[in-house]
Amino acid sequence: MTTINDPGIQRLIAEANRGTEVIDEPSIIPPLDTVFQLAAGYWQDDGQWVKEFEVRELTGRDEEALARITNVGRTLVAMIERGAVRLGQDDATPERMSQLVGGDWDTVLLAVRSVTFGPTVELRPTCSGCRATYEVTINLMSDLSVRTANPEDLSWTVKGARHTYEVSLYSGGTQRKVFDMMAEDKTIAVINTEVLHDSITKIDGLPVFGRDEIRDISLKDRRLLLDSIQQRRVGPDLQGVKIKCPTCGHEQNNPLDAAALFQWD
Repeated sequence: MTTINDPGIQRLIAEANRGTEVIDEPSIIPPLDTVFQLAAGYWQDDGQWVKEFEVRELTGRDEEALARITNVGRTLVAMIERGAVRLGQDDATPERMSQLVGGDWDTVLLAVRSVTFGPTVELRPTCSGCRATYEVTINLMSDLSVRTANPEDLSWTVKGARHTYEVSLYSGGTQRKVFDMMAEDKTIAVINTEVLHDSITKIDGLPVFGRDEIRDISLKDRRLLLDSIQQRRVGPDLQGVKIKCPTCGHEQNNPLDAAALFQWD
């Protein structure tokens, strides 16, 4: 009776193995992580407050469309609106994007940038202490400080010199208007009036009906209100990424503007 220990059988097995071609398993590239969390959130059409949103990778079709826009601010708006896929369970239409608080537009922008180009940004800052120039890599998803909020955090009261103001964080619709006004070379004073008009809901308990009421606010109170809005602004902090100089150890803030985020000249 022939068994597996038979030398003849073992020789046949060895010869067969020598002729066997080993095929490596194909490498599988994992899908992009396209789902992120808003810093504040969004009221779905069904009335539920959600934080989840989804974006997609921008393609050559988007590049061609963006190339026709000559203004940086409007280009960023187009990138946000083209890259956003859904807010919670709702499609991310321009109208729904306008309902986000303005700071969450930065949240969506960084998500689109991360999915399209990767989460890291290379910078070459010059140290304000020792004047050395060095290279540093920033991870947009982990290195930036992010202020989060819930619905109850989005409105508050500011006590001015003569009046009391009820204030809410302005929306993505206001952010779009600000970019348009910058493209039209509006003054910072005019832009501030627009931001305050869209942020102040009541003055001394009475609703705000027009921009003239905002223009009549004292300069002292306007600055107080704008500072309050900036301090409570939600989303990633693009104004001051803390970087430590490897030569002298000096720490300084480096803003992340559009040129740094997208390597624009």
